[in-house]
Amino acid sequence: MKIRGLAIICDRDAFRNRDWFLNNVVLPGGYTHLVAGLSYRFQRRPELSRLKGEFETCVPLERNELVELQCCVKQSGVDFIPLIPLWGYNLITPVHPELAENPAVPKAYCPRNPATRALVGDMLDEIIELLRPQYLHVGLDEINESHLPYDNYKSVDQIGVCSLCRADTPADVFAEEVNRLNRYLRDKRCTMMMWGDQLLNAPDFFDVYERDGNYGEYTYQAADKIDKDVLICDWHYGEHSRYPSIDYFVRKGFRVLGCPSVYNSGNITGFTDYVGKKGNRAQLPGMLMTFWGKAALRSEAENDFRYGFVDDRKNLEALLLAGRCFQGK
Repeated sequence: MKIRGLAIICDRDAFRNRDWFLNNVVLPGGYTHLVAGLSYRFQRRPELSRLKGEFETCVPLERNELVELQCCVKQSGVDFIPLIPLWGYNLITPVHPELAENPAVPKAYCPRNPATRALVGDMLDEIIELLRPQYLHVGLDEINESHLPYDNYKSVDQIGVCSLCRADTPADVFAEEVNRLNRYLRDKRCTMMMWGDQLLNAPDFFDVYERDGNYGEYTYQAADKIDKDVLICDWHYGEHSRYPSIDYFVRKGFRVLGCPSVYNSGNITGFTDYVGKKGNRAQLPGMLMTFWGKAALRSEAENDFRYGFVDDRKNLEALLLAGRCFQGK
């Protein structure tokens, strides 16, 4: 596979442990791309250092640390892909509640608010000017969270609610913002990556995936409206006999990465085998392993870290297993 990626949270632990992480995980795993979920102290937007959410235990990287981390990764022959999770995850609204799409549940920002666009532009511009990445991952997952059994399927409206958006369908609002971000990055010679869950309709896949993954209850129709040069990262963390969303995205004309999880070895092997047997390398260039812990060693961080430690035996074995599977396809 051309792209054999690993996604992990990168803060100061990743900077401090970069040699250990490269020599014990990335290089022996044969990974070609590191997708770094950044906890970073933006100079243009210093207030974002107060963000919690997914990064609540992180110490943000300083500008020089981020540059040095990227240099170390690239010098080892691995491409460094920054991940800036936009739109959902409470990543902006705790700092700028005035940007919330739904003030009653301020989880996501309004994408049409000019202040939102200025804020997002500052974030993207700073990272692009600093790192000059070939790819940039913008997240866009779980905006309408719905991790509930299908017979009680509900979500919290976060798209198409405010006065700037409610005249249009959530799918149209979502497609508009995806295309705006993609063209913004394309103009800077950067390929946009995004998670695929908001482009999937749960009833179309529930017979296979059941509760495995988040879905775009109101946004899935955007799949027919967004630019086809966006690289879709299709994540599912359960062990299944097939992964039909991969075929769905290919039919829609996208390039797709299959994205398994560190927490299920059957998911790693089965998902990789499913994608590998397709043989369509133009649209299926590879896989992206996901680990939502940060690059922290147990000996150097708190014992109750939310997603585990990269050097825990089970996590390390899964990361190396994924690398071997990706290389074999």
